[in-house]
Amino acid sequence: MPATRTRRAGPAATVVRGFAAVAGHERAISTLRAHRDAGRLAHAYCLIGEEGIGKATVARALAEEVLLGAGQPSRLEVHPDFWSDDRPEAISIDEIRFHPERGAQAHDQSLQQFLSLKPFVAPLRVALLANAERMTEAAQNCLLKTLEEPPPNTVLVLTTAYPDHLLPTCLSRCQLIALSAVGRSRLADFIASRSGNPDEAEALAGLAHGRPGWAVRAMLDRDWISRLDRWAEELVALAFEDVDGVLTYDRRRWRPGSDGFPPTMSGPHSRRPSEPSC
Repeated sequence: MPATRTRRAGPAATVVRGFAAVAGHERAISTLRAHRDAGRLAHAYCLIGEEGIGKATVARALAEEVLLGAGQPSRLEVHPDFWSDDRPEAISIDEIRFHPERGAQAHDQSLQQFLSLKPFVAPLRVALLANAERMTEAAQNCLLKTLEEPPPNTVLVLTTAYPDHLLPTCLSRCQLIALSAVGRSRLADFIASRSGNPDEAEALAGLAHGRPGWAVRAMLDRDWISRLDRWAEELVALAFEDVDGVLTYDRRRWRPGSDGFPPTMSGPHSRRPSEPSC
């Protein structure tokens, strides 16, 4: 979810970027702002918090604070010093290592290739690896080399709702910043600024439990909440089933081609085939 937001005041639209566009998370933002202002940004951060809490939004806001400005491109998507991966697919070693064997399928450059280059127009190069638990173990071991010997003038930001799915050696080389739930009134104001409907904003704020990302998805996909409600009703009915009934439901719900869906926005991936080391 982009950090940039558009605020409307009368006929003109004001584009708000960076930390000012983030709903809540004042403690995390004050830490990152202090590091930026002191010129002492860490070479690697790992933002931790439950799904939909706003980790990628804060990470993108940091990138906007560092990269956007006078003489810079107007958007991260076209900035030559920004690299991002927030796809739902697993991250293979070829997306990370300096010399991919089969090429980085999703990027022009692998992460290590990108970070090895000098900044093109900005003072730093910034890379965002969202939902970092998508990395295979081989990819994490490969990334470890970059975390141990980071190239100069680079900032790498990882986000994850599942830190236990990352290697402890990777986590120990990042500065960890935990994000907590956003207050209900603040979240309601954020939703209202997007939807323009205060009544809907209050209702969604109650359902979102402090997760701006959850609220945004609910606004964009109106059928999503209905599907979650149906899924919750099915789970309640399972309380009265025996083991065979639960297993039958599991096979029916998650078989290929079914309409099954996880209850959260994403989740840790199952065991993946082993890959060659970096």
